[in-house]
Amino acid sequence: DISPNHSITLVAIIAAFIGGITSAIILLICGIYPQLVKSQIMTDTHNFLYHWQTLVGAIAALIAAVITTRAISRQTTTAQQTSMKIWEEQKRAAERKALTKLPVALSSIGKYAESQWKSFSDLATKINADEETTLSRELFPDLPHKAIDSLSDVCQHPTDLRLAEDTMNLIRRIQYQEARLEHAIFKNRKLRRTECEEFLLVAAEITTI
Repeated sequence: DISPNHSITLVAIIAAFIGGITSAIILLICGIYPQLVKSQIMTDTHNFLYHWQTLVGAIAALIAAVITTRAISRQTTTAQQTSMKIWEEQKRAAERKALTKLPVALSSIGKYAESQWKSFSDLATKINADEETTLSRELFPDLPHKAIDSLSDVCQHPTDLRLAEDTMNLIRRIQYQEARLEHAIFKNRKLRRTECEEFLLVAAEITTI
């Protein structure tokens, strides 16, 4: 079977070929004009072609050019439509791939939030007992980078706007929690009760989003 692109290309080649052949025939006829005059078989058609050979050749070339241009235009449109279909299919495939990673990512995020909740709950108990509550990175779970990347993929390929919005809010809360935690660790001082309560609140929000 011949594809539409190949058919259109073939039409363009045939049109150009016909235009060239037409011009060659006209030039050939006009080239034997002197012989026709001598043989006294000159007709009105021969005389017309001889005197208007440039115009007739230009018209033939113009017709061939128009046919070729239309064929190329159709070919370009077909190629664009094909490219758009491929892009849409790739987009849908990326969306499906992102969604398949979502359950594992949410599970990792849930474990991360639960571990943070436990760490801050222990610190709250120490605060109540007036014990040492200086923060260190070892007390808290590492940020689940792969899970965050999977959530970002869901936002980049949203099949559901509500889902994408909730996912983006979850990422923001995690980033907010991590930024505050790093800042508190950097200050290297005892954790205040109000700070601990706010950390617990954000950890709870991450779990429930």
